[in-house]
This record gives sequence, structure tokens and C-alpha cells, in this order.
Amino acid sequence: VNKATQSISGFNPTATFVYGDADVSLPTQSSISLAIDYSSSNSNVISIVGGNMLKVIGVGVATIVGSNSGNSNYEALNTTQIVTVNKKALTLAIGSVQITYKDALPTFTGTLSGVANNDQLNVVYSASVTSLSGAGSYAITASVSGTAFTNYVLSIIPGTITIAKASQTIEAQIIDAVTLTGNNPLSIPLNITVSSGLAATVELTEGEAVITDSSIVVSTPGVIKLSIKQSGDNNYLAAAPVELTINVVKIDSIPNANASFEKSVFRAYPNPATELVNIESTDDAYLYTVEGLLLQTLPSASSNHVLRGLKPGLYILKSGSKTIKLTVQ
Repeated sequence: VNKATQSISGFNPTATFVYGDADVSLPTQSSISLAIDYSSSNSNVISIVGGNMLKVIGVGVATIVGSNSGNSNYEALNTTQIVTVNKKALTLAIGSVQITYKDALPTFTGTLSGVANNDQLNVVYSASVTSLSGAGSYAITASVSGTAFTNYVLSIIPGTITIAKASQTIEAQIIDAVTLTGNNPLSIPLNITVSSGLAATVELTEGEAVITDSSIVVSTPGVIKLSIKQSGDNNYLAAAPVELTINVVKIDSIPNANASFEKSVFRAYPNPATELVNIESTDDAYLYTVEGLLLQTLPSASSNHVLRGLKPGLYILKSGSKTIKLTVQ
């Protein structure tokens, strides 16, 4: 009488797993209740833990052998199963960001989904952009590495860094009025600063004047209105326009910066001044350049006056027939 054979229930010739799958418990006894010993041909792919637990280690192919020596009535058991472990899907979704032109670049981030076994994977982000790149949209990409990365198939959802146009402002020295003497034309300097460094345009919207690159020239009294604009470019938004109104008048005389200055109840302090000056006077005061250009009217009804947009230097205060040299720091 020939010995009978034995088998392993559910132990199919082939099996397929995905990296990261949970451990699988193999039958501990054969069809005739004899204990089974398991082994793996490639412990880098499949490992046998605790005698009968199949543990996925990495991507590849391994042969699992279930065996025992049989007994007096049954042949020895030697059953094989070819196990294939496929790569696990890994997804990196890169976050999109927005900055303004000339802002420092932010730290790029993303979400890595599908990591198994607490694998330590390194992500390095990159974009063809610098803090001086022009306004526009740029793709953010990344690379992933690590010892276990060979067990994954990576899909990247790219992000975008959007560089928005920056805002800009126009600053112009405020000139309330200027004086003409005789029939001589007067050149009024245009002290204009655009924060972006772009050139401003000056448009005459009312009155008579000639506009040059750095000044306007007036020859007749009246009201002059100017509109100062900067329309922006590829990297800057248009600036809010600055509107100036200048009264062109004639006066009898212009204070002489080299004249002697009398002491009187007309006082200005502190002197030197910075942003504010206090004036004690019964009459309105007028602030001039040393060349005689009227810059501000300082009403006597108020003692504290803001010095608007003045550069450091020497200026002339006049009230009635009295004058004071004012130093602005």
C-alpha cells in the first residue's frame, strides 16, 4: 500500500501582495494535522515570522515552501507558493503659494500619501524661480528619496508659485504757491520719488506751464494743476496718481537769506527742526526756500505745524516784515 499525500488548505501556487500589506497567517497544520515548517527563498521580499506569519519586506519575488517529514502513512509535505510583491502607490501633492514681486521665497511644502511601515522618505522641492523673478506663475516640482523608496511608485501633483505684481507709491514735494518777480519765468523743481524706481509722468491738467524732465516753468500768475502718474509694468501695479495744485502769484519783495534778522515776538522753535515746528506770531507765516520759492503757508491760528516733505537744509520763515532762518534736519 502506497503512502497517501497531504496538502495545505488555502496555500495556492501563486500569491500577489503590495508593499505595505499586513502580515498574513499561514496554516499551522497540514490536511492530516501535521505541523508545517515554512521558509522563504528571499528574505528581502518575504520573511516568515513566528513560524507561520508571512511578512512583506520589499518588492520582488520569493518562493514560500511549506514542508514536513510526513509519517508512516503519509508522504513528506513539500508544497511551494510563488509570491510576488508589487510596488505601493505613493502620491506627493505639492502645495501652491502666492507671493509679491521681490518678496523672499517661502518654504515649499507638500503632502506625501501612501507611506508604509513608517518609512523615512526625504522630499526636496524645487522651482525655477528666485526672489527677483518677474511676476507670473511657476511650477513647483520635487524629488523623493530614501532607502525604502524603491518599494514605491511615485505620482506627483505639482504645485504653483504665483508672483503677483507689487504695489508702488508716488511721493512728491508739496508746493502750495510760488512767486514771480517781474516778467522773469520761474523754474519750479519737481522732487518726485517713485518707490519702484520707475519713472513718473507729469501731466498739466490746468493752467499754463512748460514741463521739463525735472521741473515746470511758469511765466504768468494763476492756478496750475498737475497729475503725477506711474502706470506700472510687468512687475508693478499702477500707482495711485498724485494731484498737485500750485498758486502762481506775484509779491512785492522776496526775503533775503543773507539779511540780518531782527528779534521780535515772531518766534519759531525748535530750530533746528525735524518734522514739526512751533510758531508764535500774530500773523500768518510763510515758508520759503532761500531762493524765494514759497513752499507752505503756516496759519497763525495754529502753533504746531507739520513740515511736509522738506529735505534737510536752510529755509526762510516770514511773517509780516520779520524773517527767521529755519534749519531743517
